[in-house]
Amino acid sequence: MVFDEIGFKNQLSREVGKDFDRFIRHYDEQMIPVMKKRGYKCVHSTERTVAFTFGEFTFRRRRWKKGDHWVVPVDERLGLQKNVRFSLEFMYQISYLSTMMSYDNVVRTIQTLYNITITKPTVVKAIKMCNQLLEERMEYNFFEVPEEKKQKADIIYIEGDGVMLRARDTNKDNRHFDLSHFVVHTGSKQVGKNRFELQDKKEFISLNNRLARDHVLEYIFHHFEIDENTVLITNSDGGHGYTPYVFKEIAKALKVKRHEHFWDAYHVNKDVKKFLSLYSTELLDGAFEAIKKHDKSQLRTILDTAESMIMSDEEQEEFDRFKGTSKNQKYSVI
Repeated sequence: MVFDEIGFKNQLSREVGKDFDRFIRHYDEQMIPVMKKRGYKCVHSTERTVAFTFGEFTFRRRRWKKGDHWVVPVDERLGLQKNVRFSLEFMYQISYLSTMMSYDNVVRTIQTLYNITITKPTVVKAIKMCNQLLEERMEYNFFEVPEEKKQKADIIYIEGDGVMLRARDTNKDNRHFDLSHFVVHTGSKQVGKNRFELQDKKEFISLNNRLARDHVLEYIFHHFEIDENTVLITNSDGGHGYTPYVFKEIAKALKVKRHEHFWDAYHVNKDVKKFLSLYSTELLDGAFEAIKKHDKSQLRTILDTAESMIMSDEEQEEFDRFKGTSKNQKYSVI
C-alpha cells in the first residue's frame, strides 16, 4: 500500500490535540490554589477556540474575578489577547508571509499549510498587531538595566536599512508601513563550512527612524567601552534615514575618532551594472574588477572612458549623478 501521508498527518494532529488538552487542564487545575490565595473567586469556565501554528483547538478554562478585575490564567499562559482567535506566533507568520506575497495568496497559503481559514482583514490585523508588538519590545529593550561592565570591542558595526510592509484598511486607501531596521554587532565568525554568524548581534526595529537610531545610540553607549582605538564601521543603502550624514552623527555622539561608512555592495553593483551596461561589457567587467581590488585609479580610468562616449546632455547629467559630481549626489563610487 502507498503511504497515506495526509492520514498520518491528521493522526499526528489528533495526538497533538490530546497533549495540548492535557496541558491546558493540568495548568488550569494547578492555578486554582494560586488564584484563591491571591483573593480571586472562580466565576465560571468557558470555551475558547484559537488557531495556533500546530492546529486549531477548542478548550475550556476557568475565569476568575476579584472586585472588578477579571483574570484568565490559561489565556495569560498562552499569551492570548482578548477576543483574538489566533495566537501571537500564528499572527506573526501571517504578517511575515504578507511581506512576500499578496493578501489573497497569504489566505490561500495559510489554508494549504495549516488547513485554517482566514480572511484578508485578518492579515491586516496581524500586520498592525506585529507593528505594535515591535514598538513595545523596543521600548522594553530601551529601558533595560545596562550591564555593570561594558564590553570591550575594537570594531563596532552598525547596519541600517528599511523594511516595507504592505497593509490595507477597509476605511482607508491602500497603504504601507515603513519599518526602520538597524543591526549592531562586533563582526562575523565562521560557524560552519559555508556559514557565518554575527557576533554580539542586537536588532532594533521601529516605525520611527529617529527612535530606532536613539535606541542604537543608547545601547552602544551602555554596553560598549568606547576609547581612542575604537573603530565604527557603518553600512547602508543610502535611503532616507540611512545617509552617511546620519551615521556620521551617530559616530559624533559616541565620540568615535575613526568612522568608516560604506554603501552596501548590493546597491553599488546594481548602479554600476545599470549605468555601465549601456556602454560596453569591457567597461562593466573592468569596473567590477576595480571595485573588487579597491583600485580607485582603475575605476577613474573606466569612468573617464565612459564619459568620452557620451552623446547628449541627458547622458552627461546621468553620468554626473552616477560619478558623484552632481550637487545632490549623496554617494560617490570613487
